[in-house]
Amino acid sequence: MKTHPLKNYAPSWSPARREKRVERALALMAAVTTALMAVPIHADEADPIGGRFLFAGDDDWDWASPLGSENPSKLVRYGAMAWSALDWAEDGLKEVRGALVGVPPASKKTMSMADLSKLRGEHAIYQHHPQAPGVITRLLRSERPPNVIILMQNSSRVAAAPDALSVKELVAFVKGGGRLVVLDEWGRYKSVLNAVLETALTLPPGEAIPETPAAKRPAPKAKPKVDLAENNQGEDSPDAQLEKTRNAQTKELKARLTKLIPKLGDQTFKVRDAASREMRKMGADVLKLLDEFQSDDPEISSRIAQLRKQLAPKKNIAPRTPPSTPEQRAAARIAKRQKNADLVKAAAEKLSAKKTSHQLSEVLVDTDQQILPVLRISFPVPK
Repeated sequence: MKTHPLKNYAPSWSPARREKRVERALALMAAVTTALMAVPIHADEADPIGGRFLFAGDDDWDWASPLGSENPSKLVRYGAMAWSALDWAEDGLKEVRGALVGVPPASKKTMSMADLSKLRGEHAIYQHHPQAPGVITRLLRSERPPNVIILMQNSSRVAAAPDALSVKELVAFVKGGGRLVVLDEWGRYKSVLNAVLETALTLPPGEAIPETPAAKRPAPKAKPKVDLAENNQGEDSPDAQLEKTRNAQTKELKARLTKLIPKLGDQTFKVRDAASREMRKMGADVLKLLDEFQSDDPEISSRIAQLRKQLAPKKNIAPRTPPSTPEQRAAARIAKRQKNADLVKAAAEKLSAKKTSHQLSEVLVDTDQQILPVLRISFPVPK
């Protein structure tokens, strides 16, 4: 029986030829991806408004309550807003397919996704999707992709910032008529803001978004007057007691230094070395007292100079422990929000220069009574 001449034939390609075929395959895949991303996300929907993008650096404001609602949402600390992010994002959509990606507010303190869907009305369904690699791609490639996406707090223990492909797909989502709302963790979503901004700057000039009411801080509550006599706030107050303790500690340090410093010039090495070790154990508190002890003895001067170097605080070393007191945590939040405010304002200035349709609004963060900027950008109806 004769064997067919082509049976069991396996082509023998050179490495260069194999590499070219791989390059052609990758180029074809990139072209298909680009074509898919160019198709408007809502081509099958009648969307008279177009895409919308909202960026805010904190989720502690009224993003869920319906506009003008007599009973604000169960997000108990919210409600200070005269307008809602979701009202603006959902505007013009007959059906809302919402996806919240990231870490939503705790349902025990606020509301679940089912509660949010019920609050927004029969036409709206919101679902939670944990932040994970490829989650944006899976959502936008699903059979019924979302038309409203909320990006919320993105913990570093869960996932990193969106990758380059996810950012491109989010930009295509907004250009195709999608609504994208970014709340909290501005550092992780900065790439999304920059990509949307870059695209928005290429749009033709558009009409300005209507102004929203300016955020106002509530009047501060009057603090009750404190009677120092009745509340033991004289010499026996905590502050006075603390000052007494510090003075006593300083006095003790001076007494110990008075005895130890002469030993630094002792004729016996062991005595000198033991005095140096004991002074090191006293810690950095002795540094502010050393200037009071002057000596013409070269040995004493040399050892004091060495002690200063050993006890001097190290420079350019970030603190290892996170803020622990309420005041420190509040200061860290304010510093973080200020960075976000600068980021948002810089983006708004670029849009203003190009006369791109946008609005820089204000929101009140109830926790620290901080007024923060919120950036909104409108995209034209996809053609």
